[in-house]
Amino acid sequence: MSKRVLVIGLDGATWDLMTPWMNDGLLPNLRALRDGGLSGNLASTIHPVTTPAWTSFLTGQQQGKHGIYDHVRRRPDSYKMEITNATMIKSPLLFDYIGEHFGYNHHEDHDCGDVNQSNKPQGGRTISVNVPYTYPPRPIPGDMVSGLFATIVGPEITEPPELYREIAQVAPNYVVHPDFDPKADDPLQDFLSRYLDCIRDRVKVALYLMQKEPWSFSIVVFMATDQIQHAYWHFMSEQNRNDPVVGHLHDAILQVYQTIDAEIPALLELTDEETLVLAMSDHGAGPLHRFVNLNRWLANEDLLTFKKQKSSLRSSLLKQSATLYKRYLPATWRFYIRKRLGRNFDRVKSEMESQLFASPIDWGQTKAYSMGACGNIFINLQGREPEGIVEEGEEYERVRTLIIEQLMKLRDADTNELIVKNVHKREDLYQGPYLEQAPDLVIVWLDYRYWGRGRYDQNDPPLFQEPKTWDFSDLPLTATHRPEGMLIAYGPNIEPESLINDACLIDLAPTILAYLEIPIPSSMDGKVLSSILPNVLLQESRIEREFEQHNVQNFTFSEDDENKIMKRLENLGYL
Repeated sequence: MSKRVLVIGLDGATWDLMTPWMNDGLLPNLRALRDGGLSGNLASTIHPVTTPAWTSFLTGQQQGKHGIYDHVRRRPDSYKMEITNATMIKSPLLFDYIGEHFGYNHHEDHDCGDVNQSNKPQGGRTISVNVPYTYPPRPIPGDMVSGLFATIVGPEITEPPELYREIAQVAPNYVVHPDFDPKADDPLQDFLSRYLDCIRDRVKVALYLMQKEPWSFSIVVFMATDQIQHAYWHFMSEQNRNDPVVGHLHDAILQVYQTIDAEIPALLELTDEETLVLAMSDHGAGPLHRFVNLNRWLANEDLLTFKKQKSSLRSSLLKQSATLYKRYLPATWRFYIRKRLGRNFDRVKSEMESQLFASPIDWGQTKAYSMGACGNIFINLQGREPEGIVEEGEEYERVRTLIIEQLMKLRDADTNELIVKNVHKREDLYQGPYLEQAPDLVIVWLDYRYWGRGRYDQNDPPLFQEPKTWDFSDLPLTATHRPEGMLIAYGPNIEPESLINDACLIDLAPTILAYLEIPIPSSMDGKVLSSILPNVLLQESRIEREFEQHNVQNFTFSEDDENKIMKRLENLGYL
């Protein structure tokens, strides 16, 4: 037997839900792992957003080194946003270090039997299933099935491409993420059912790949925990629990956790006593109280200027109609209207949104703007932004200082309580060759029930915006992320019922390498978690190494795919 690592990723999973469910016996298999090993919080990235979080897990590095800060970034020489993807990750991945150590060559056949390893340690095959930001897939020493944001399901999502034929036989209905069908008889129940099927298919594929050949590292990630939490959190309330229309959805999130829990024994059957099992999440989750439209705040502070729009009777009526629809029309009526109008509903919705959200910024009169998820602020800098007006040097620092001072005074509209914990200058958080791609300022919220929104396609948005439960959007949105994820470690020499309190997401990559007895590169920012590896000789002196990456071709999404992803991000509250 040789050492192996299995990672079970539950995107967005939180102890706030898991602990009481475990204690009530509702998640017996996850509880057995917790009680038989080590558990605790797992600090996410700043911001606690899927994109930088999973990239930091894969690289063991903070964002300044791997270059991924958000789902979107500004296109060079433009203010237009573009979707980031796996080809933009500038660092080697955990998979690469494992493959290099065990002698795999990315340019040779993926079948480990065809690789000459006579002078190398045996093993090293890696399996990656549905890890976010592995699309488009890159060659790894083993098999990869891409995750978020693959827009199609075909040979394009697997590496090697021919692997898809096998996936299609194992799970003919395999999808990366299910589509929401607003025209279904019960759209939210239908979407939940699709995700439960998606979980089972995910495990079928993972089990198939794990049984094909010996492996050293396997990871399978379930996005359902995150996606369903975003849209179904409010159904857990007592009010909705007893509602005759939506009461059947009160345990939707629990169903997702239980479906994953029921599949865990099948995954564990393919491990042995030398396998380290890690169950983890990239961030936590909790209820969403309000969005903070940061570009509205910047406009209030005279740091951003919206172009003046002539108000017409038509646009006024549209705004009034949208407000009445959102606030007062019962959910059952909305289902009926959407179903009755059929395709015409999408046309009406599109026309209204084009009227309501078509308002650019006057960049020539703007010193700062927000873009992306949670709380990113960029300075409209001369020489960097296309129409930058802030001079580098003293003026740049003066604008940043002013924004920090004013944001620290931002208060809740109802309670008058302060809501910002800190505002970091980017160089205080990140270091590395890709620091210049970071936001100039990063907001840390005192209570992550508030979520910063960086959209600049809205004309005169409110400063504080209520979460949506059912309006012209495709999905409800009543929960968002928290900085504390969860971690369970189960394996050799780990004391049962032990706790850990200093683990960070970037610590997992060096810990995995240390367990597999692979030298840790000095470029990794994370530490080895000694509480997980108490009897492993830890070499904290890192080795300097130049990693020769395989060629990764540049990739950009088509305009149609980018629009679809933008819409999905909007539904999840990231835009």
